[in-house]
Amino acid sequence: MSTSTRRTSDGSTGTAWAKERSTRSSTFVHRRHPGRPSVSGEQERTLAMTVRVPRSARVALEEIESAQGRRLADVSREALDEYIRRHAS
Repeated sequence: MSTSTRRTSDGSTGTAWAKERSTRSSTFVHRRHPGRPSVSGEQERTLAMTVRVPRSARVALEEIESAQGRRLADVSREALDEYIRRHAS
């Protein structure tokens, strides 16, 4: 569609359409949502990670999750933290 066939709310065409569009977009304020809270509790961005595990590991983590009344992400994060503590040099 060419610019000359686009119409403003009052029926004008051409540059009037571009001006109206420009005015509308410049008055729009995009509000950013803060997102998820940081896992560390600080004002730093938390990184996300995806890990593939055998079904047996997933089932075991879900059983721990259910027994402790916690989220799978929290149980998995704690397991990873413990592994790092044990094996970090």
